Amino acid sequence: MLDGPSTVAHSGYFRDAKTGALREFGVNATFRKHTYVPPISFEIHVIAECKASAPSWVLYMASDTFGARDWDFETFFETSSHAAKTVRNLSSFSFAPLFRTARPHAYQVAEAATKNSTPYAAVQQVLDAVEGIRANHVASDESVAQASDSRDTRPALRIYVPILITTSPLFEVRLSATGETEVTETHVAPLFTKRDRDGAVIDRLVWVAHQSAIDEVVRMTMSSLDTMNLGSESAAD
Repeated sequence: MLDGPSTVAHSGYFRDAKTGALREFGVNATFRKHTYVPPISFEIHVIAECKASAPSWVLYMASDTFGARDWDFETFFETSSHAAKTVRNLSSFSFAPLFRTARPHAYQVAEAATKNSTPYAAVQQVLDAVEGIRANHVASDESVAQASDSRDTRPALRIYVPILITTSPLFEVRLSATGETEVTETHVAPLFTKRDRDGAVIDRLVWVAHQSAIDEVVRMTMSSLDTMNLGSESAAD
C-alpha cells in the first residue's frame, strides 16, 4: 500500500476502547486529500489485519445484496470536534467502490474443513483496532481544540475501513435458484458481521481480501477518496 496512501503505519499500537489495554494493529494506511474551499482534510483509514493461513477460507454468501444503509458511516465515520460544520448526509459515498450498493455480500467466513475460528477472531480483532484508532483520533481532536484556536486548525473528515487480508485462497459459496451449491473463487468480498456495542447487536462491514488483491483495494480506496467532498447538500450547521 506504500504507493497509494499518504502514510502507512505497520505493527503499531492502539488503546482498546473497552479495556484500555495497549494492543497491536497490523496496518493503518491513510489515504488523504485536502481542499481549500472550504478548508478541510478528507481521510480514508484502511485498517488491516493480516493473517497467513494455509487452509482455504470459505465465504458464505447471502442471497440478497446490501444497499446504502446507516452502517456505512454510523461507527466508522468521524469529523473533528472543532470542525466548522458537521457532515450529516454522506449518501453519495455509497456509490463509491468501497461503499457501492447492489453487491452480494457474505454473512459468515470460516476455514474450509476445520473448526478453527481464525477468520472470525481476525474479524473481531480488526474491528477492535478500528474502534481504538478512531477513539484516539477523537481524543486528539478534543485536545487540539482545547489548546488552540479552532479557526487555525483544518477540520478533518475521516472514514475508517476495516479489511482482513489473508494468504488463504478465498471461495464464495451460495445456493443457486434451484437449490444447488455453487462455489466460485474470489479475491475480495464484503462481509457483514455482528458486533456488540453498548449491549446492542449491530451490523458491521469488513472487507475480506486475498493478498493478491491489494492493488485492487488501493484502487477502490483512491476512487472512493475522489468522491469525498463537502457540498452544500452534505453539510449542516
